[in-house]
Order: sequence, then structure tokens, then C-alpha cells
Amino acid sequence: MSNPEGWPYRFRRVFAQVLAAQVLSVTGLTDSADPQVTHKRLYRTLNAGGLFLVDQDVAVGTTIATSSQSDSALGAQLALDNDVPPNAYKAVEFQGTMFLLGDAAHPNYLWFSKHFVPEAVPAANFLIIGGGQDPLITMVSALGQLGVFSAKTKWRIVGNNTSGYTYLEAVSKRGTFTERGAIGTDQGTLFVARDGLFLTTMLQQDAMLSSDIEPLWYGLRQNDYPPIDFARANEMALGSWKQRFYFSYPTTDNTNVMAVFSRETNHWYFYQYNEPVTAMREESTTGLFLAGTRTGILASLEIPSVGDETGNIAYTLEGKDRAFGDTMARHLVQWCRVDVDATAGSVLFELLIDGVVRYRRAITGNRTRRLFPVPDNLMGFTWRPRWTFSGTGQMGVYGCEVYARDLAGA
Repeated sequence: MSNPEGWPYRFRRVFAQVLAAQVLSVTGLTDSADPQVTHKRLYRTLNAGGLFLVDQDVAVGTTIATSSQSDSALGAQLALDNDVPPNAYKAVEFQGTMFLLGDAAHPNYLWFSKHFVPEAVPAANFLIIGGGQDPLITMVSALGQLGVFSAKTKWRIVGNNTSGYTYLEAVSKRGTFTERGAIGTDQGTLFVARDGLFLTTMLQQDAMLSSDIEPLWYGLRQNDYPPIDFARANEMALGSWKQRFYFSYPTTDNTNVMAVFSRETNHWYFYQYNEPVTAMREESTTGLFLAGTRTGILASLEIPSVGDETGNIAYTLEGKDRAFGDTMARHLVQWCRVDVDATAGSVLFELLIDGVVRYRRAITGNRTRRLFPVPDNLMGFTWRPRWTFSGTGQMGVYGCEVYARDLAGA
């Protein structure tokens, strides 16, 4: 039913009675057991009319009312199109209207409620979007727009509850494959597709964020991290907190990885953990950034303070891939020289050959310079250093050199 006054309502009994002598005494107005219900509403028609208009509101606790209103004093018409919402797994509020999708019987229907009445969804309030072979998967509100995604493409919803709604396909025809595959951020909609992680405004070309880790989408390892397992798409999740984007995904090694993109450095950082995260949200009252799992575990990924000044601080510094010389020639690695400062902590040095960690060494002390041999038969085309610091102090890296011999004899 329409609800202009804003109070909750439930209709338990509906009956009709012809007035006698212009006055009707209505009895038996029982109260609802629902604590949200504050009033019961009476409707009646005009003389010889067919439309039911508001007669009066009867407070909870009152079981008898007298209807004696004149025709001119009657209120709004009784709405008869307040149908219950359809079956749906996704609901998003946008500009005072509730949108729903995921009805198994109508996979391409986008339903919408009455304005400011989210529980009332008239039977005619829907859009049919896309084809039957490409059902709607999810939707997101971001930057003042409502975006709807299928596996193949996406649309933005335009219009309003008065004039009606329609849809326009986005500039980039790229969709998402999982219901958890898109979230709204202050830079647009962040979504995961079959070819990467993207930001979209729906009005411009999608901006790719995952170019540095693109092999993960194609079944290849990146920096020794296993690729994405698309068969477990329901275990993925996205998050946004301050200047970071979070992408939690299952791997083909049956592990779970949290990939974090820093908007300040434009680099990715990786963390492995035991159980798949299926939701991430910021708690507005505390500033905590929380992650939830299917089994009910709730963990804090970030805290509002700058850092943990009373405990250990761990961070990683990684160099870029370097060739030994001739990029087409394989080299035998023999020695490695490092110059690192591990004040009030320790550094784990890792040497990656052709993208795979092949040697590790722990380093402590202030401005430590070491030249050490590496294991026999360590061969490859490229090398890259990685430094992970743990402690209460800070790390300084001053240099790293690798000595290798061209196997072709050069």
C-alpha cells in the first residue's frame, strides 16, 4: 500500500460495508503482533463511487472507530498495485528506489519498486535487459549511476520513477562473471572480468588496473603467485578502502590470495591466507576495514591509524626484471652481492630467476654488505631481487648485484 506518512503498516482484514445514515461504527479492529505497526487505516468510497479513499487512521489499542467523514475530507486513494517483491538475490537502493535482479524464472528482468516504498513492486515495474543467453549477474551504484552487469557486457540505467526507466549499453562491452564481481568506489565501478580488473564510469573506455599482473588471468604464475581459479568464482570478493583496492581470489593451487592495489604507488601487493574472503566492507563507526568468510569468520584487514607503532611492521620491496646481458642467452648464476640496512629488524632477501624464487637468505644488522655464493645449477635469462622487512625499525636497500656466466661461452 502507498505510505505517504511514512509509518509501517500491515493489513490483516479487508471488508466492505454500506453506510447507513452516513455513519458507520466499525468494531473488531484487532492489533497486529508486528511491533512496527502503529496504526490501522480505514478506507471508504465516495457516494456511489468505486475508488477507496483514506477515511482515518486508528491507533494501536483502539478496537472501535466511527466513520463519519464527509466526501471532501477523505484522503489519498488506496493503491492496489503494491505487489510483493519477486525472488531475487541482488538488491540495490538507487535514488529512493529499490532495484532487484536474480529471479531464476526471469534472468533478464530488472525489477524496481515504487519511489520510497521498497517493499512495493508493481507487477509491471521491470525492464528486460539483454538476451536470454546472457542473464543479468549483478549491479552497482557508483558516481550517481546504476550499472547492471551480465557476463558479456554492462548497461547504465537512466530515467526516474515518474517518467519511467530505460537502459543504455556502456561504451566498453565488458561484463563480469560473478555476483561478487563489482563494487562501487569513489572512482567508479571496480569489477573483475575474464581479461583483468577494471574501473568503469560506464561513459568511457574501461581503465585496466591489472596490467602488471595480467598473466594471473591467463593461467600463468606471476612473481611466484599462482593464477586465478575461475571455477571457484563464487569465492572471489572486491573491496575499496582509502587509497587501496582489494581483490581476493582463489588460486589453481587451492590457496587464497589477497591482491592489494595502491592508488598512491600504482603497484600491487600480495598476501596469502587460509580461508576465502567473500565480502569486504568498511565499518563507518570505527574506520575498520573488515573481511568476512563463508564460515562466519570476521577479520580486520586494516585499521584507521597510520601503522602499528607498538609492534612489528612488515613490508616488501621488489625490483624489476633484469637481463644478465644477452636476453636470448641463458646464464649460470654464481655469486650475489647485497648492501642492505636492517635497523631493529631483519630482512629476507629473495632472488627470483625467470620470475621464480630460487634463493633466500636472512640478513640482519646495520648497513650489512655481503657477497655469497648461490646454489649450483641456478640458470636463467632474467633475475629480480625481493626484500621483505620485519621489525620495529626500518629497511634501507643500497644495492644488489648478480654475477653470472654466459652458458654459450661469451
